[in-house]
Amino acid sequence: MFFARFTFKPDRAPEFLDGDQLVTEMPFEDPSEITACVQEFEHALDGVIVRCAMTNDVTNLLDFAVEDN
Repeated sequence: MFFARFTFKPDRAPEFLDGDQLVTEMPFEDPSEITACVQEFEHALDGVIVRCAMTNDVTNLLDFAVEDN
């Protein structure tokens, strides 16, 4: 089990979250599901942090960000 914490850009957050909320956390069975979610909503996201429940390892996906050319 993996948990992804998504931080949305302030101007896009109301499209996905209630009120003034910018951050939400969702469970995923497989990392590929997280990748698909990030790719679909990448322009609305400010950051994504993923935690593996089995090992408790935490990865900030900003460490792997690719700049647009």
